[in-house]
Amino acid sequence: MMSSTTCESSSSFSKQNELLTTLRDPDTDASPTIHGFTYQIEHTINEWADLKEDEVIYIERVEDFERISATEISASQVKGMEKGANLNQSTVLKSLLNCTDYLKKVDEKFIMLYVTNQRATKERPYSGEFANGITEWNECHRLLRDDVSVGSDCDPLTEMQHKCLSSLQTNLNRCLLDTSTDAPAHLKKRDDMTDQKVNRLYEWINHGDTRQLRRLVFAYRFVMNSPSSTQIEKMVVNKILKTHKVKNEYRTFLFPVLFSYVARKVIGTHSSKQDFLERKLTKAMLTDQLKTMCQSTPKQISEEVDRDSIIIERDKNSKLIPHAQSIGRALVNIQTEASAKFHLGSGLNQLKKFAIKK
Repeated sequence: MMSSTTCESSSSFSKQNELLTTLRDPDTDASPTIHGFTYQIEHTINEWADLKEDEVIYIERVEDFERISATEISASQVKGMEKGANLNQSTVLKSLLNCTDYLKKVDEKFIMLYVTNQRATKERPYSGEFANGITEWNECHRLLRDDVSVGSDCDPLTEMQHKCLSSLQTNLNRCLLDTSTDAPAHLKKRDDMTDQKVNRLYEWINHGDTRQLRRLVFAYRFVMNSPSSTQIEKMVVNKILKTHKVKNEYRTFLFPVLFSYVARKVIGTHSSKQDFLERKLTKAMLTDQLKTMCQSTPKQISEEVDRDSIIIERDKNSKLIPHAQSIGRALVNIQTEASAKFHLGSGLNQLKKFAIKK
């Protein structure tokens, strides 16, 4: 039989929960931001696992990360979104505007990717032979990239390229201009994008003929339906087990160790020029991290976790992840899944318990 004290405590707890529910403001919920940052790191790790000897990745230097080789700079903007993406969204338009700024300073060796886990959705209004504006954009990008003779914006376009670019230009203007009234068309007001920025993008797209739009489309590509967090982890683990001499018994530990390392690269640096240079990843760094991990046996790692009183639970088996202390320190403000839960005990600098449940 439940005691009266227990009943009173349970009732008080319910009231407190109800109070928090009434106080909750969705605008202050950082979960989407945290999930987005986590998704960004996961994609960075996936690129890191594919890195060649003569390539370097920089994190949060220009975009979310840049992959640099002797022949190309590839900048990636990664978005872990809750709904589909289209050319009407300010996040997409801001990214396009950023690319126009980069194109003023770089040549054709620059490419920018907009990577998201969601599908492309149809803009309103949209008129064209494709399902939506983003699909049309990527088709224009393919047509320009596949024909090496149009690498320069001075080369003549084929009839198909010109038709595709003209249609895309029309649909972009529909996204930027308000034609819902009888008044002359004017730029749409956007709460999260200043009129000046909207105007800059509009001027770039419509400058003269389609030459500047052509440069933008040539450099910019959308990557839709990118892998989920779980899929990325599996991909990275399989790549590393195949290309590096890492025993299968470390399979469970690989991704969390690399996640911790990349997260600390960002968290441990600031905005100075020297810090930017420190935010880099190379193939040699990946090899060193894997060697460091393999210097301890899984049993030793588990004992270390137990000594530090840090528990990381994953799935139903509650498997322990190595280097838990560094992971905990790095990820105090980051969750590895949207549903992740953090249990932080009291104490000035000591993390008492850190749990991740997938």
